Amino acid sequence: SPASDSWEASVPSTSPETPSTTPLPVTTPSLVTTPLPVTTPSQTTPVSCEGSVPVEVISPWTSLQLISQQATSLTVPIVAQVGGAGAGCEVPSSAMFAWVLAKEADGQILKVMDTQVSFPSPGLASVTTSSFDGSSLSSSTHYVYALLRAENTETLAAGSSAETLGAAAALGVSVSRSLPFLVDAAPSPGRVQILPLQGEALKTSFPFGTNGW
Repeated sequence: SPASDSWEASVPSTSPETPSTTPLPVTTPSLVTTPLPVTTPSQTTPVSCEGSVPVEVISPWTSLQLISQQATSLTVPIVAQVGGAGAGCEVPSSAMFAWVLAKEADGQILKVMDTQVSFPSPGLASVTTSSFDGSSLSSSTHYVYALLRAENTETLAAGSSAETLGAAAALGVSVSRSLPFLVDAAPSPGRVQILPLQGEALKTSFPFGTNGW
């Protein structure tokens, strides 16, 4: 009937929508054109010391560490590495060395220590000592080891016999100090007293007392 045709014409189409054909943007990884840094093994560059020979003092103690007055030698020697590679850094094989013991406060030189010198490589000297005489030092006093370096035996002898490290430097001797250390005194005599001297086990109290310390 006409009415039926009119109704069918008003029904919307239910066919699926046509997929969009608009292309989506495509993300592609960008190309890095900046060159990356290349890691190469480091090289040692000779250092110009400008006439000053480097000295590295390796102390077997930390700053102000206690060292017993009863010690007669250093368990680990004190070492100084003198010189190195580079213009003006080398120490000549004719250089003379001596370790001395001095007070930190005023630099008073107390004793010349036994000193061993070797040249592990050209221009580099290794100077060591294990000497220590705690019995000659005062307790609760700060001391240092100092390395003296001179160009000849006469200058070294004069510096070693000088009154202070400052006086040795004034004679043309190179002076390099260690870290300071503190001398720990040996035990002093004292007494322990127990009163009463007699009593009954598990019943009598025996107090302890000390004097002289």
